[in-house]
Amino acid sequence: MKVKLYAPPFCDHSGIDDHGFLELKAGARLKDLYSIIKVPLLVRPVLITSVNYEKSGLLCKLEDGDTVSIFWPLSGG
Repeated sequence: MKVKLYAPPFCDHSGIDDHGFLELKAGARLKDLYSIIKVPLLVRPVLITSVNYEKSGLLCKLEDGDTVSIFWPLSGG
């Protein structure tokens, strides 16, 4: 299955295609996606993650065509 992924810059983007899609095994959860893109364990609890624009936890099951967005809780400029 494929999901559209908006990942932060510190992640491993090598598995994300030119259109922003990441291939996952059927039944994958957010925690699996975090492992694939190598989000550091210490950072995971502070990130805000949404699936189809709704805040979701690490055990959220992903479906083909979902949109996943990962944000820092604060940003500055």
